[in-house]
Amino acid sequence: MMNKKVLIGSFIIITAVFSLLLFATPGATGVEVSISEIVATPEKFDGKYILATGDLVQDSVTWDSKAIELRFAVSHEGSVMNVLHKGIRPDNFEGDVIVILEGKYDTDQQVFVADRLKTRCPSKYEGGHPDGVQKDY
Repeated sequence: MMNKKVLIGSFIIITAVFSLLLFATPGATGVEVSISEIVATPEKFDGKYILATGDLVQDSVTWDSKAIELRFAVSHEGSVMNVLHKGIRPDNFEGDVIVILEGKYDTDQQVFVADRLKTRCPSKYEGGHPDGVQKDY
């Protein structure tokens, strides 16, 4: 009798852990899509969790600190997409940055609603030494 209870309890715990891993990590189920694909066929991605990367469009950033809402545009290979992020604005969110987006495209509002937002500076990934002198290590 005790072994049956342990077996059932173990099954419930394993099922709960598996469910949490599956449903609590939407990024793991997201598909990486180019901005040009989203702009060309937005209905194909409506409501689906996707990943996209693009360059921040200069002078497109609107920050509402009261609503904690960030609106901006990203571009890639000539395509431009509007983005809405409800959350904290990254410190380095200006100038020449690459924006990595995770979220869903809303065709009604014609905007990518980003759940997660990351930035990186392209200059960090270019060759050369910061003072302009090539060093041999």
